[in-house]
Amino acid sequence: MTGIQGGSWELDQFYPISDLPNRVRLCAYSGGPEDFHAMPFEQIVKDVEEDRVKVPVQQYRLDEIQEVHLTLELGGGGAKMVVVVCDDTPALVYCK
Repeated sequence: MTGIQGGSWELDQFYPISDLPNRVRLCAYSGGPEDFHAMPFEQIVKDVEEDRVKVPVQQYRLDEIQEVHLTLELGGGGAKMVVVVCDDTPALVYCK
């Protein structure tokens, strides 16, 4: 990790093409607060609410966490995995 969280702005001798394994993504962000505030969040929420944008969600019970990890380790899942707690029922939610 680099940047503020990593304590250094650069990684010595890091070559993304050869150092990252297949199916691994490298993300970067260099915008400022003005870029964040320019995002049309209200429109995105409205588009989701009106089904113009589909957000696939798959829930898992906490006792299924091994299945989730196996899926991710095999290169599946396709997006973020988030732990959600609602109504005192923990669940893992798959959101794209």
